[in-house]
Amino acid sequence: ERLESTRIAGYAWAIDELSEGLSSVAAPVRNHSGIAIAALHVHGPTFRFPGNQAENIAARVVAAANRLAETLR
Repeated sequence: ERLESTRIAGYAWAIDELSEGLSSVAAPVRNHSGIAIAALHVHGPTFRFPGNQAENIAARVVAAANRLAETLR
């Protein structure tokens, strides 16, 4: 279920999963064929990722991953 929701959304959150108080969001970096070849990942204290800003933060990470993919192509 988690992989499917990540595929649909285009990013994945990990909130307090590996360590309490630490959260992250990641997005794929895709090659010219659309295959994920890497990921761009941002992590930090959970309080820096407030719930009301989650979509905005994720969108910025996705945009940065897409810019990186363009640069690598």
